[in-house]
Amino acid sequence: MYKKILISVVLFVMTCLFTGTVFASDIASNDIELRTNTLLIELFDDISNSTSKKVSNIKTAFDFDGNEYKVVEGSPYGYLIFSVNTGVVVEYSSNSISPFYKLKGELYYGGPTFYYTQMDNYINHTIIQEHHHINQLDNFKISSRVLNDALYQMKDTVILDYINKGIKRSDQIMDKSSSTGTVENPEFYENLDSFGGMSGDVCGFIGLNMLIAYHDKYKNESGEDIMDDIYWTDTTKTGLNSGNDSLSKYLYDLDPKDGTTSVHIHNVMQQYSSEQNLSYNHTSRYKPFYTIATVTNAIDRNTPVEVFGSLDSPSSKGDVNHAVVVYGYKTYKNFLGIVYKTDYTAHFGWSGYNSVVITGIIGSIYFFENE
Repeated sequence: MYKKILISVVLFVMTCLFTGTVFASDIASNDIELRTNTLLIELFDDISNSTSKKVSNIKTAFDFDGNEYKVVEGSPYGYLIFSVNTGVVVEYSSNSISPFYKLKGELYYGGPTFYYTQMDNYINHTIIQEHHHINQLDNFKISSRVLNDALYQMKDTVILDYINKGIKRSDQIMDKSSSTGTVENPEFYENLDSFGGMSGDVCGFIGLNMLIAYHDKYKNESGEDIMDDIYWTDTTKTGLNSGNDSLSKYLYDLDPKDGTTSVHIHNVMQQYSSEQNLSYNHTSRYKPFYTIATVTNAIDRNTPVEVFGSLDSPSSKGDVNHAVVVYGYKTYKNFLGIVYKTDYTAHFGWSGYNSVVITGIIGSIYFFENE
């Protein structure tokens, strides 16, 4: 009898302990989720610069290695993408619609410009015509690990301590400085809605078109004419022709290739400038053979930079490459004066994505300047 009572008491105590542990765990999890959502709403308010824009959705996406990201969508527009592991805002725009707008289900994020949703046995890019069979997803894990490692180098411990431990951010924030820079006429890219677009995996050529167009409008020296006026939509040079009438198409035909890199675009520009009897200084570099200063110094010299990112794939189909044009930056320094993070403002070469801020996680770069 006593043994039965003792066993019952032990079982009751163990049940209470187990239930209490689970209950406490649920509370902690709920607290973290609440703090995360509160923080994300505050971050969106900071980047939106408008009381008329409000958070409409917070979605979850994963990279190809299982790392979690939060996608904050604004109404009527604006978005940001946040790395849960590192507390870093990877990209944001106050003027663009979320690349995951109106999408549900399994969402994949491979870094800036790499947005996918799954349908049946394929993942489909949410903006451009790009598809991959789900059997390929393991091929992209390396790129996701590289991205996650890069974000860890910029890990925001203040943000993570607030989310995970509830420590107030104001109690930890240390004085930090920042500096900003843009090309002399950033409004050119901000308002460039006709950007020389064409179908196909040709964003590198579209980006080069945008570099040449900026040079043609603002940097032609006496007697220099880098681009024929037939490629502009108007005499004031505010837009670029698209499709077969674009300079992008002409550049592509010089050396056709889908999924370009900085090396290939460098070669195309050399061919093009030779045809025009013009000569420039070219800079084409892969990581780690350039620094943050390589990009920011070019922008300070009024030179936009084409930057390339990729999903590395060991499959026979090769890597998936995207390119954008960077025309502004903001560097962050710690209390020792060391730059630990850089945000770049870029035109993605897609309609509605004229001004997107991305964290400094780019693969290769290309730009040209007068000799």
